[in-house]
Amino acid sequence: MPDRPDSQPAAAQDFSFLNQVGSTAENDRQSVEPPQVVEVAGALAVPSVAVRNLQQRQPKVTSTPAPEAAVVHSDSATPSRLQKLLPGYALAVTLLLILLALTGRIALLPGSHALESLPDVRPLQPGEFQIVPPGAPLPPQHGLRLNESRRFGDVVLTPLKVTREPITFEHFQTHAAEPRMTTAPVLKLWLRFENVARDYAFAPYDTMLMSHRHPEFSTEESTEANTWLRDNQATQPQRLLNFLHPAGSNFVLSGQNAATPVPPGQSLEVFVASAELPEAELQQTEWSWRVQFRKGVHTATGHGVTTLVDVLFDTSEIQSLTAVPTAATVAQ
Repeated sequence: MPDRPDSQPAAAQDFSFLNQVGSTAENDRQSVEPPQVVEVAGALAVPSVAVRNLQQRQPKVTSTPAPEAAVVHSDSATPSRLQKLLPGYALAVTLLLILLALTGRIALLPGSHALESLPDVRPLQPGEFQIVPPGAPLPPQHGLRLNESRRFGDVVLTPLKVTREPITFEHFQTHAAEPRMTTAPVLKLWLRFENVARDYAFAPYDTMLMSHRHPEFSTEESTEANTWLRDNQATQPQRLLNFLHPAGSNFVLSGQNAATPVPPGQSLEVFVASAELPEAELQQTEWSWRVQFRKGVHTATGHGVTTLVDVLFDTSEIQSLTAVPTAATVAQ
């Protein structure tokens, strides 16, 4: 097994646009102080920009006649105007660089990609949201088809199947079923995560990642979210958000195994659930399901390191089930 956790060559990452320096969860896992740059609730905050102070040019006092003295005074005001314009210009350049890095048009460092390693949900402040634009291109090799395996950080991810079936619920402590909460059929993307780290266990997925959005309980198309399902062949593709399930609920999704730590060398199957999808929407088409998951933990801070993938599949690959599959368990 390779010592490096990523399938690509490791490179230093700079994710200042996301308020958290990413990590590839390497075995040495060095700590880096995060800069203070976030996009919060649609408002972008940028770091302060150092601007070189320009010394104001002082007029030379002479016995110049009145008209010439007036010309000298007018020329001395130019540096003052520059001092007022330069901060705005520097701010505009900074915003442009952040936008280019965020959309993948430039790399902050040679060989790096701005979306290779992202912050986890937990370090964010209440009401804070950091969005990756839906049109932002993901790093190379971050698109997978069903039954294709690939390593990301300290996990090997395999999308297993897509099913169409209801969601059922059970109490988080007693595991008693609650049939009154059963939903209409939804799409479920089943994923297998294998922990290839040497020395620590972590939970690669949970309902916080599945349901994270802004506003927190919004279900509108305009909702800010980093994970969603999309019809790639639609004339005007629209996102179908994931199923909204609050992390603090007394009930969990039966068989999801969310927030289950995976020990080194073991694997776990979980599913991502979509919002309810009308039958009429299941015409033959191609889909992409964008998923954000943890690929490891930055041990210096204790925060997870996440990344994004697009899972691609056709409508013909969706399995319609009449019964809920047996819950997967942690296995060798």
